[in-house]
Amino acid sequence: MIITSNDLGSYEMIDKPDKISVLLKLVNLFDDSIEDVIIEYDKSNASKQDIKDGLKDVFKSKIRFK
Repeated sequence: MIITSNDLGSYEMIDKPDKISVLLKLVNLFDDSIEDVIIEYDKSNASKQDIKDGLKDVFKSKIRFK
């Protein structure tokens, strides 16, 4: 699973082995076929809606945004 952030501060905060491990455990609750979590910084500065749409594609109805 690739998580893309268009916020450099968020990317730098999350792109750490201990945090990636926690994220992997979390996503495995929804889909145990995911073997790795990769954090990428989106230099093209994707919109928040694009990121939400990407997450919805992965988690289908298991994720909601408020």
